Amino acid sequence: MKKIRWPDTCLFAKMTWPEIKEAAESGAIALVVVAQIEEHGPHLPVDTDVLIGETVTLKAAEILKKRGIPVVVLPTVWSGYSEIDVTRFPGTISIRPTHLANLLTDIGMSLVRSGFKKIGFVVSHGQNRMAVEIAVRELRDRAKAQAAMFIFFSSEIDKKILSSKEVHGGEGETSIYLAVAPEYVDMEKAPKEPYVAKGRKASSALQSGLCWWTTWSVQRTKSGIFGDATLATKEKGEALIDAYANLLADMLEEYYRSPYVSPEEHGEG
Repeated sequence: MKKIRWPDTCLFAKMTWPEIKEAAESGAIALVVVAQIEEHGPHLPVDTDVLIGETVTLKAAEILKKRGIPVVVLPTVWSGYSEIDVTRFPGTISIRPTHLANLLTDIGMSLVRSGFKKIGFVVSHGQNRMAVEIAVRELRDRAKAQAAMFIFFSSEIDKKILSSKEVHGGEGETSIYLAVAPEYVDMEKAPKEPYVAKGRKASSALQSGLCWWTTWSVQRTKSGIFGDATLATKEKGEALIDAYANLLADMLEEYYRSPYVSPEEHGEG
């Protein structure tokens, strides 16, 4: 029998249907990066969230391969939801959250029909979270599928590597782009608009995690970023990619090994 390629490349779009069938039957997790095309200041390309999501997810897939855990990575969902504050900058492509949730649900349903038992949506754009969560719940309700949302960004990791607060287009994201494709980064135009967000630190409700409101509504930006991109380096980017990928791989391994409880089983006992 011909040796399938998926354990080596894990790229869903490069596989044949028999290879996809075999991957699904092996118990592989089907991963979908949910990113965005949007402005990231005058120094970074608008595909920053796409590049970061794909880079971290593919590296996590390599880590999982070494652990004997099969995954396939689908083409990235490159357009998501961006708030009106972001869309005022040219280059941002935004779709409504309800449309995004429906799209992700349909992608998930297609994967279920292809035989996959576990689906993972990897979020690399924060404003997509609500739509992803809806899709995860819809897939369980409609297809009794096991789907999950994964977010690899970590404030604890950032604190160990970065010198400033990373929010949007700042030190962290710029560093990752420098590590992956520095020829597209214009550091001469790298802005410095430190994250302040007056009122957020003083809010006990926000500190508790029981309340949330968007950063964009309490802080203004002239350049389109929140952070200090001038502090970015290739070395910091490489460190972030490695740390994020290992975090994502650990979460995916736990997901892979977790048992599935069907809706019917809740009625037993």
